[in-house]
Amino acid sequence: MLEKVTDGIHNLNQVDTKVSEAYRYLIENVDELEEGRHVVCHGDVNHNNWLLSEGDELYLVDWDGAMLADPASDLGVLLYQYIPYSEWDGWLGEYGQELTQAFYTRVKWFSICQVLMAMNWQFEHNRKPELARLEILLKKIMEDNEVYETLCE
Repeated sequence: MLEKVTDGIHNLNQVDTKVSEAYRYLIENVDELEEGRHVVCHGDVNHNNWLLSEGDELYLVDWDGAMLADPASDLGVLLYQYIPYSEWDGWLGEYGQELTQAFYTRVKWFSICQVLMAMNWQFEHNRKPELARLEILLKKIMEDNEVYETLCE
């Protein structure tokens, strides 16, 4: 993942000042990604890959990028984009995952990685509105102090 981000980082440095800070975070924290458990991960868990049936059943589609990976890889995207901070602990409890400092670091790391890769794709395809949305999401992740402070109490 980091290699993919590194390949596209030159495009993004001209787009957003948070990109350099985010890339530094990835480099500085890559050694913190120790997780022995790997699960099937979708690799692109966003609202564009969800389908709601007429019976109100939610389906995750487009499994082309599925892989065995750290569960934080998929969970980070869900948490940062769709779950309020105040609900992270309960939501993760339902998933069977405790919100620890180590897990938080992995969630943040994978989220930054995925957002930077998505930003690069949007940049290369000249999709400015989506790129702007991702810049806001990157800022939210980088400036996330609420969850971190809660873990440090």
